[in-house]
Amino acid sequence: METFFYTAIDQYGKKHQGSLESDSEKLVRQKLREKSLIPVTVKALESKSEKSQRFESHHKLSNKELSLLTRQLAILLKSGIPLAEVLRLLSQQTSNRKINTVALKLRSRLLEGQSLSQAINTLGKAFPPLYKATVTAGESSGKLSEVLNNLANYYEEKADIHQKIKLSLLYPVILTVVSIAVVISLLLFVIPEIVLVFEDLGQQLPEITRLLIALSDFLQANGLMIAMVILAAVLIAKLVLKIETVKLVYDAFVLQVPLIGNIIRVLNTSRFIRTLAILSSSKVETMNALLIASQVLSNLSMRQAVESASKQVREGSSLSNALAREQCFPDITTHLISSGESSGNLSEMLESTATYHEREVQAMTTTLVGIFEPLLILVMGGIVLVIVIAILLPIFEMNQLVA
Repeated sequence: METFFYTAIDQYGKKHQGSLESDSEKLVRQKLREKSLIPVTVKALESKSEKSQRFESHHKLSNKELSLLTRQLAILLKSGIPLAEVLRLLSQQTSNRKINTVALKLRSRLLEGQSLSQAINTLGKAFPPLYKATVTAGESSGKLSEVLNNLANYYEEKADIHQKIKLSLLYPVILTVVSIAVVISLLLFVIPEIVLVFEDLGQQLPEITRLLIALSDFLQANGLMIAMVILAAVLIAKLVLKIETVKLVYDAFVLQVPLIGNIIRVLNTSRFIRTLAILSSSKVETMNALLIASQVLSNLSMRQAVESASKQVREGSSLSNALAREQCFPDITTHLISSGESSGNLSEMLESTATYHEREVQAMTTTLVGIFEPLLILVMGGIVLVIVIAILLPIFEMNQLVA
């Protein structure tokens, strides 16, 4: 039995969309007609392995979608409804097409006799490694509903943090783009017009004005070439950084850069500890938890350090000592983890450490934006002031000559 998506219209011309399980497209159309619906399109949700592969590569769920799906799963499961029925209800209630598709695919796997973790693993990249490992641990411990609730909290917090950072950076980005556009417009369009006026008068121009005119002429003659060179440099840099050895050297160097290195270290630490916390609370083995959590690290140097720490844990080292030896995380992080190990409350201490670093990230973002905004205004204001002076100075000199 397959799941089919359908689009149909009723006798009043109202459009209806949904899904039905049946053995063939013909039977689906028949069922729709029995409901006084006229089928417009009927399409099988799953048929060939190629479709499954395309799903895996193009249907990765976002943090918001993962939190929504997981929260609904946790609530419905807690109420005692069978998992297959939960997924059916979820697919009917959601208006998100990707969540609907995932829910129906999972239900189809469950009806074939697979567990939820097995079903999730068949969907490839739709779910991240953290999700798969945590659900597997939840099934093993018999606390699937609780684990799903923790996962929902995790992805809700993650989506919320990303949203806050984006909103914090929105104004500075807009301000930067507008300021650069204004300066370029002045140089390309305003300055040339003013130059024509002064040339007609045959007036000797001040040094600052001549420099500005030279810059304007240079941009007019080479502006397109400069833009193409910058674009090519960015594309080449992206391609080169895909080479693992190059990226490793680059990431290690970036961590040593004052201020920028600290920001990157704190951001990665926040993600890593939060991921490790949820894996630990779900009773995932420490070595596996480290390897899974390392995948959220965008800095390759830090990721390799965690993988090295995982090997040390396998050889009998404590988590805090292994991470401390690698010297890639702030000292306070390893001290807090060590305290958690000593007290026997590692999961709780990881949660507290993750919360601490998340607040640190938010405070750092707020501080940087607070410094950047007035600094940008001063710099761009200074540039505009120089342009205005370069334009007005010849006018003042001309007025003095006339006087």
